[in-house]
Amino acid sequence: MRFTLAAATRLFGSAVAVVATVVFAQPAVAHTDFDYSVPTDGASVGDPVSEVTVAFTLPVTLIGNGFEAFDPQENLLLPFAVTDDNKVFRLQFDPPLAGGQVGIEYTVATEDGHVLSGSFVFTVSVDLPPPTTAAPTLPPATAPEVVAVTEVPPTGPPATETASDEVIAPPESTTVAPSDESDGVDGSSNSRPLVAIALGVAVLALVFLAFRARTSTGA
Repeated sequence: MRFTLAAATRLFGSAVAVVATVVFAQPAVAHTDFDYSVPTDGASVGDPVSEVTVAFTLPVTLIGNGFEAFDPQENLLLPFAVTDDNKVFRLQFDPPLAGGQVGIEYTVATEDGHVLSGSFVFTVSVDLPPPTTAAPTLPPATAPEVVAVTEVPPTGPPATETASDEVIAPPESTTVAPSDESDGVDGSSNSRPLVAIALGVAVLALVFLAFRARTSTGA
């Protein structure tokens, strides 16, 4: 069997191909990167958002809190992150996010120690409904219980009617002083018999004196 130049060339090419296959068949170093988010970057949602999902291609370790959020009023929020595999993180918000643009920032460490950071934004196109205050529930009003009272006739002697405490004052008596006129009339009527008696006595005395004088003279 003659060894020709063409055969040698084919043999050399095959050897190079084998070496290249062995060299480049080594496993490539995995690269950790941001994978996706819900809501997605630039999205507009029509309902308040109480949970945001952030996913990475490989497991990561949070640096500090790991995630920061800026609500539509530009308040800084530090959401609580929940994960099962250190690849997909669920950020929870209470109260929910609403009323404008929301920004999410993440800072994590990859398995090889590199720091991976980035951000995304989305818009919530509705406002939160105003809180409703429930009126206190009062128990139903119950009507007062009516107790029937049976009158029992009295067994003792009949009650006597007591005199009223009110005292009625007798009418004020008025004494009318006798007028001078009546006094004069009464005095004259009482003195007339005395005057008549005195006159009678005087007449008798004169008669008696005249009779004695006449008797003395005749003697």
